[in-house]
Amino acid sequence: MALSQVKIKNSDVIELRADKVALGTYKAVAKKWGVCPTTVYMHLHPEVRKPYAEVATAHKKKHLIKINKRNSKSTLKWRQKHPERQLLTQAKHRAKRKGLDFNLEESDIIIPTLCPILEVPLQAHIGQPVLGHPHDNSPSVDRTDPRLGYVKGNIEVVSYLANRIKGNVTDPAVFEAIAKYLRKQETKNGQ
Repeated sequence: MALSQVKIKNSDVIELRADKVALGTYKAVAKKWGVCPTTVYMHLHPEVRKPYAEVATAHKKKHLIKINKRNSKSTLKWRQKHPERQLLTQAKHRAKRKGLDFNLEESDIIIPTLCPILEVPLQAHIGQPVLGHPHDNSPSVDRTDPRLGYVKGNIEVVSYLANRIKGNVTDPAVFEAIAKYLRKQETKNGQ
């Protein structure tokens, strides 16, 4: 039995008790049911559930900072090993939140060495002070046509800065106007 497929219900307690009598130990019953021995014990002795939960909650409160720090480190390690999967997950969440189409797979996300727009090196999680907050050179999934969703052929990985600048604009005239304005400001400030 796979661990993820097994859940002990209250209706299973009679069968669980019979297994405990037949097999003798919580460990043997746990192995048969594909759960940990503590789970078996908790179902056979419901009177200890509440005190156990209270102890666990107190422990979590006491060590919350330490637990969060450990979780952050492991999450960061995972993200560094799997940047494509992280980008895929983020895109999927954005698509769901915005009600956009989504049919991407991990193989559709290809992270180039340089940002195709700004030509700066893409660096995932380098110098990132806070987990989950990208920096300007972080890779980011851009929808080529913002009207379409996160679908095959409509995405490109660019830097986070380029994606923020681009936003939902696809008209080159807008970017030419911005460039003209910036040149004008540079000339004005340079004199």
